Amino acid sequence: MKEKRKYTKRSEYWDQFKTGAQPIENILHAVGNQETLPETAGESFYNHSSDASTRKVAYTDTTGSRRNAIHSKTKTHRFSNIRNGLLPYDYSSDGVNVRDAIELCQKAYANIAIFRNAIDIMAEFSNSPIYLEGENERSKKFIEGWLKKINIWSLKDQYFREYYRSGNVFLYRLDGKFNNEDLLKMNYVYASQTLKPGQIPVKYILLNPYDVVADKATAFQTGVYKKLLSDYELERLR
Repeated sequence: MKEKRKYTKRSEYWDQFKTGAQPIENILHAVGNQETLPETAGESFYNHSSDASTRKVAYTDTTGSRRNAIHSKTKTHRFSNIRNGLLPYDYSSDGVNVRDAIELCQKAYANIAIFRNAIDIMAEFSNSPIYLEGENERSKKFIEGWLKKINIWSLKDQYFREYYRSGNVFLYRLDGKFNNEDLLKMNYVYASQTLKPGQIPVKYILLNPYDVVADKATAFQTGVYKKLLSDYELERLR
């Protein structure tokens, strides 16, 4: 068992608190009457003095005119924020294209949730049902059957979604051929005698606007559009 270390008091301060030594009022009175002198911790930090005369001179004296030299010098990269901007079209050796802007829109739609939600909401509100008006019941029935054949609801949904996302919509139409016998059947079941043998659209394909470019022309109104084919599409064509 370890022995307790003997405690030796080195200060006489604690003797005044012993029981029966003196009342606590006397101790508090003695402590309150002691004077505490301030002690410095080094030289003063603020060693400068001023008077009213120096302040008066500082406020009344005039100084030389000050000019900002930046307004008279030509900046090295003037309007750099505008020059580095993105145009909705780009000129290249094979024509005019908007591939960079379309790619940014597609990446924003795929990665930014609030942008995608805004596009989807606008597309859903725009894709409303189509109502046909007219007194010819047979032609109305024919058009309703044709809209069902080309899946008009899905086509409108794709159209408005791409319209609000990139502003460039390219539809590729697939026509179906029909002969005289088919014409007679359609006239008998659906429409009047206004149809003629030939072709009628049976399917629409929404092309990716990133793959479409326009040939150079003097005006944008008379442009000829071309589709850039991928290796997979070239192999299918072969």
